Amino acid sequence: MCVVTPQLKVLFIHAALTPYRIDLLNYLHRRLELKAIFLRANPLSQEFDQATLRSQLECDHDYLLRGFEIGGRLVRRGVLRAVRRFGPDVVVAQEYSPTTLSLALARRGMLRQRWGLTILTADNVRIAGDAGVVRRLARRMVLGAADSVVAYTGGGKDWLIGRGVPADRVFVCPNCQDKARFDAALDDAVPLAEQYLVDKGLRGKRVVLCVGRLVELKGVDRVIGAFARTARVVPDVVLVVVGDGPERRSLEQVAEREGVAGRVRFEGQQQGRDLMAWYLVGQLVVLASRWECYGAVVNEALLAGTPVLCSSSAGAAELIHDGHNGHVFDPYDLAVLSDRMTDWLRAAAPLGAQPLARRKNLMPHAFEEAAHSFVEAIEFAAPSSRRVPEVARS
Repeated sequence: MCVVTPQLKVLFIHAALTPYRIDLLNYLHRRLELKAIFLRANPLSQEFDQATLRSQLECDHDYLLRGFEIGGRLVRRGVLRAVRRFGPDVVVAQEYSPTTLSLALARRGMLRQRWGLTILTADNVRIAGDAGVVRRLARRMVLGAADSVVAYTGGGKDWLIGRGVPADRVFVCPNCQDKARFDAALDDAVPLAEQYLVDKGLRGKRVVLCVGRLVELKGVDRVIGAFARTARVVPDVVLVVVGDGPERRSLEQVAEREGVAGRVRFEGQQQGRDLMAWYLVGQLVVLASRWECYGAVVNEALLAGTPVLCSSSAGAAELIHDGHNGHVFDPYDLAVLSDRMTDWLRAAAPLGAQPLARRKNLMPHAFEEAAHSFVEAIEFAAPSSRRVPEVARS
């Protein structure tokens, strides 16, 4: 006999809608009665084409934009009112912000609510350990009220367990994307990528790609420094920097001082098909951040079949299997970064010898497996009367 279990009602409260969150939200929507609420019209770090992102989002969604900031921490009005209006079985909230603190308080004491609370944290081991006093106190309060926690990495999970969070309450879901949808976007971008080779004079070149905001913590200056060393022994190499930000002019000056200004191309921020085309062109991606919760670019590059040299300070370093899909390096060790860059580029054929096409996937995790772990975290957090029995899942 088939047991039909009503879907759990889930309210997903997130800072902002981003390209790398679309697939997870759509996956949850297909398995749960999901509504998303965003607290910013765009992330603080960079602006995305929100109209396009919203057109890709399948679940019901809304915005809470009234409020203020204290010391860079966002406070939004009406969060608990939105929860009461939707009547969820589980609320999913991000990190340890004032918004999440208000939800944690509503789960305790006289304000105790009947919905479950799942916390999503991007903290990797280093960032979790370096938290200041205020963040540590907020984290303790939130984790004490949470029914389940979703970490981006296995290391993050181990850190939480080591600090007293019960192992059965901690789940792992990397910041990943649906391979089928990503592959379709890559296929659509092939003609544009071929055009890049012609328009930007990249035929016969080997291309290193650096994608991200041009801010100090991303370490693009060190990428240029390492690239300059590699350029002395790999004469046909070009560095393409995709991104924008306040450091752009100073980075252009770094390239001039290093004598590689003519071989470093600054292409500005790219989104959608334009960015997919660069993933097809790039033969090696470098992320040299000195501080990085995760690094969505690593996942995207690996899905595109592009090996990655990844900073040991990034949570996404867990995706790298040294020698197979890239290398993990100390972001301050320019000699090692240059050596690794040189090794990978020497093994790559100059562009143009073969038509550009989608490469073999280098991502070690399947999207469905990771996203299913998130569903399990939500089901674990649901009140006992609403949890899905094993017989009903099978």
